[in-house]
Amino acid sequence: MARQHIGEVQRRNRLRAIRAVRDRLVGVWRPHRAGRPWGDGQYPWLAQAFLFVVSFVVAMGGLISFWILAPDVEFRVSGHQVKWQTANRWVYEERQADGSIECLPFSREVIGDGYPPPCEVYILSEDRWDQETPLWAQGRRTEILARIGNGLGADARGGRVEFKDTA
Repeated sequence: MARQHIGEVQRRNRLRAIRAVRDRLVGVWRPHRAGRPWGDGQYPWLAQAFLFVVSFVVAMGGLISFWILAPDVEFRVSGHQVKWQTANRWVYEERQADGSIECLPFSREVIGDGYPPPCEVYILSEDRWDQETPLWAQGRRTEILARIGNGLGADARGGRVEFKDTA
């Protein structure tokens, strides 16, 4: 019976030691006391700073993930996108029914200030369109130009996009 009592005392002492360490170092985990939201541990400012840093890192990770993933999700939903390659070289991409991605390159020149900036897009003329574009784009010039214009800001954002024929 004495042996059982000693085991109980040791268990209680271990629990007290664990609670003391927790209370002293990280008071944030204890319930609010006397109007102090960060508990009454020895270093409540440390717990508060840790919480703010972790919250900031998680928020920035979410924001950066959104910036990276949003265009891909939009491309999967709509099936088309306008992408910048280098300098004035851009490409119109369209996902086909078999999952492949077809591309149609074009040039864009910014002609003013603003957001989105007004621009001129240089693309094949109507006469040359069906002879020089890939098979998937033939007969769809008006639709594709409307999508390029929307991708460059000529939709609800109020951008100005002018289409010019290439030589």
